[in-house]
Amino acid sequence: MLILPYTVVYFHRLSIGVLREDLAAQFSLSATAFAQIGAAYFYAYAILQIPAGILSDSLGPRRTVTMAALITALGSALFALAGSSAALFLGRMVIGIGVSTVFVAILKVLALWFSEGEFATLTGLTAGVGTLGAIGAQTPLYLASQRWGWRTALLAVALFSALSALLCYTIVRDRPPARHRSEPVLPPGGTSLRRELAATLRNRRTWPPWLMFAGVYGSFIGLAGTWGQSYLVLALGVPAEQAAGLLTMAVIGIAVGGVLFARISDAVRRRRLPMIVCSSIYLVLWVTFVSGTVQSVAALRALILAIGLAAGVTMTALPCGKEVNHPAFSGTSTSVVNVGGFVGSALIPVIMGRVLDSFEPIVAVATAYRYALYVCVAGAAFGTLGAVLVTETRCRNIYFTLRQRAGSLPAGVPGAPGP
Repeated sequence: MLILPYTVVYFHRLSIGVLREDLAAQFSLSATAFAQIGAAYFYAYAILQIPAGILSDSLGPRRTVTMAALITALGSALFALAGSSAALFLGRMVIGIGVSTVFVAILKVLALWFSEGEFATLTGLTAGVGTLGAIGAQTPLYLASQRWGWRTALLAVALFSALSALLCYTIVRDRPPARHRSEPVLPPGGTSLRRELAATLRNRRTWPPWLMFAGVYGSFIGLAGTWGQSYLVLALGVPAEQAAGLLTMAVIGIAVGGVLFARISDAVRRRRLPMIVCSSIYLVLWVTFVSGTVQSVAALRALILAIGLAAGVTMTALPCGKEVNHPAFSGTSTSVVNVGGFVGSALIPVIMGRVLDSFEPIVAVATAYRYALYVCVAGAAFGTLGAVLVTETRCRNIYFTLRQRAGSLPAGVPGAPGP
């Protein structure tokens, strides 16, 4: 049930790209203005990630997701009925507010209902199935917008979001019966959300997965969610419908990669090594893509699919953040790391839009887009650096162990794992 509103999250995350030509023509949008409208989703998403974690830990996932889906429905309707570029931005911002809490709430449910050794696999599976919404935001959305108009298509999504809210409130439960699941043991003296949020932010081990998520996912969104359609059509001369199909390969890739690499990480009981390998491959793939040596549609399809597959490693960033922070506040710690992906997803496409606005008047379109894509290469490089700096957890929460080693927690605390 929780995946139903999550498909809407993914749909809106990538929907703006295939609508660029329609929106730009109807509202006279520059590249930067279009990118800012797209980024409004990610601004709201990033800002609200930490409150999302707090809501999941306090209000509970069921009520959090229900409210989120209703707000998303409202934002979808506002965007569909917009009469100006300002109204588009507002609608997109409200959508971002709505979708911002859904994934973190799902992660809270996974932490309460399943074991630590299953967390990364189930995180990847959740993202993979949720990506069906992103697939809908490519070729199906393009065809629907051509047949019925983009406004009608988005109103239909608003209705689906409202229905998913009703189903989640009716069916979802926050946690299993107490006899089937014990809560994490708090250290002596207890703790609080405010204290653990501050501790998560001060924890230097929180930030490498944050950086990896920001660089890799932000560059992926720059391609699949914002500028890829325009690049393929305007710079490479790919027909619009075929370009949407090529970008669908990136979406399929990240769905499969998210499940695959999370499963591999859980199976080998390693976080850092798979992350380093995949993010490095991702960087090489981006360099190849931007070099312009790949031109045929078949080769582009394979390359874009590979970029999506490698980007799936971002699903292991969230367990890395959870496993180095207090286990009782998994919603808060995963939300902090999740901010990284959406800071990158907001900034990278906007920077690309500014590059395009700067260079399109003075160089060929293909050259201007290549310059813009260098921003994605830089994002991939930062993501690889973050992967190198990640702390290995062996797929278990090491918060208490780290505190014991630092001398801030006595050995033998109930609930604290051994060294």
